[in-house]
Order: sequence, then structure tokens, then C-alpha cells
Amino acid sequence: GVHQEDMEAIRQMRVWSRRSRAALDIFGVCFAEKPYTALAKEVKAVTRALGTARDLDVMGGRLAVMQGELPPEQQSGLAYAIETLLEQRQQAQPAVIQALEHLTQFDLMSRWKALQVLPAHALKTKRARSASRPQLLTPTDTLVVNGARVLLLRIEGLLSYAPSLTDAKRVPEHHEMRIAAKRLRYTLEIFKEAFEAHPCSEVLSDLLQDVRALQEYLGDIHDADVLVPQLVAPMRQLLETGYGALPSGELPVGTERVDFSGLLGLLSVCKSSSAWREQRFGELQLFWNTLTESHRLEQVQTALESIGKGDN
Repeated sequence: GVHQEDMEAIRQMRVWSRRSRAALDIFGVCFAEKPYTALAKEVKAVTRALGTARDLDVMGGRLAVMQGELPPEQQSGLAYAIETLLEQRQQAQPAVIQALEHLTQFDLMSRWKALQVLPAHALKTKRARSASRPQLLTPTDTLVVNGARVLLLRIEGLLSYAPSLTDAKRVPEHHEMRIAAKRLRYTLEIFKEAFEAHPCSEVLSDLLQDVRALQEYLGDIHDADVLVPQLVAPMRQLLETGYGALPSGELPVGTERVDFSGLLGLLSVCKSSSAWREQRFGELQLFWNTLTESHRLEQVQTALESIGKGDN
């Protein structure tokens, strides 16, 4: 479906590439390093190639809905913006096809099945990772203890961005928090079965629901942050087409050289997207305050710390 630019196929493949990356990042210590690293890099390359295409698909679909909500006389500017996005999407497709062809040649599934699982003594002596990419698993511990350790790391990563929720203008940090929430969600889902019979299972299930809600808030905020800048270029182009400098160097004159109604439609979408972001950010702050005041995250951390120490 990705070859035919099927939006749902692209969405699903990108999601599963991210899930694969989350698992690969955790369990790398269990396998021979060089072939495992090559496999992880291949999955990462596919994720990146699909990312651009997916983002353009989402923006194009969102703009198409917004276009239908505008008065007919204001839809032309948005139609031009959608056309620009479609051109960008077509330009992105060759990179997607190239990544898929490379993935096919790489033969990911066969390489995965052929990976060498290291014996315990090799795991213990394997080269230590850097501080930024610590070794997440310890071979002498149970899967539950290892899972608790990884989850703690993911929760700490999420909490490191909590100060940014006091300021709506800290856009890059909101985006990074969204990524951290995804990592925590995928990790919770990866270890869910391991914790099913554990007393901590219920609190982890509640945490998963909270993280999904958090991811939804941050996703809506990110969509607005990405969408509005995409509309600036079409607005500029419409103005420059009508009122750019003439070859003679004279200033253009007249009131009908630009589709002002279309520009008004573009501005209306920018304004409504900005208002939507402001609303969702306010809701996110309330949601986060509820999490903080209920001490739910602290309770989960305390339970995981106890498991990580072997007190389970």
C-alpha cells in the first residue's frame, strides 16, 4: 500500500517501524553488536523516509477538511496551499520507494531470524554503552526487574520536559515531550505481558491510559505547530505574485492583483489553528496538574524502584 501512496498503509508502517525501534533500542544488549546495529539502522531509515510522507499526508487531509468549512469565496487560497503540499508529497515519494526497495534487499525478517543471541557471560562483558545510551538490561535479573528499570528510565525522560508545560512558547520541548511519551507508551506495551501477574500490573495499566491521553494532547499541539508555518509560504507567494516588483522596477498598482479573499481564508485557518492549539495546551496543563496533584506518577516510580531493587 505504501507504494501506491495509501495513507493508512503509510501510517501503519510508520507506527510499526517506531514500535520496532523501541524494542530494538531496549534489547540490543542481547545480540551480537554489528549485525544488530545494521538491522536497527535499517529500521530507523525507513521510519525517517515515511515520516516526511506521513506528515504531508496528515497536513493535506487536515487542510482539505478546513477548506470545506470556509465560505466558498475564501477557499481558493487554501486550495493553492493544498496543491503545494501535494507537490511536496509527490517529491517525497521517491525517497519512500527507495527506502522500501532497500528494506526488501536488506531482507529484514531473515536477518532478524539469523541474529545470534549472546550467552549470559558474553552479555556481562559486552562493551558498556555511553551515558546517553546506557545498557538497559542486566542478564542476571528477571524480565520484570529489567522492565521496571527500563520503564523508570522512560518515565524520567518524560518528566524532564514537564517544566516546558508552564510556557506555551516552548514548542521544541513540547515536541520532544511528545516523542518521550511515545517511547514510554511503547515500552509499557512491550513489557505489559511480563507484568500481567505482578501486583504492579494495575498501576502500569492506568499509567498506559494516562500516557495515551498525554500523547493525544501533545499530538494535537504538534499538528498545529507544524501546520501554521506551512501556510506562510503560500501566503507570501500569493502576495509576491500580485505585488512583486515589475521588470521595469516600477511599483505595481491596483487593488485586484491579489486574491484577498483567498488570503483571508488562509489567515482564518492560521487563526483557528492557533486558537485550537491554545485550547489544547490549556487542557494539557489541567491534565498534567491532575496527574501531579494525584501523585500517580510518583506512586508508579516508587513501585518500579522497589522492583528494580529486587523487592518484588
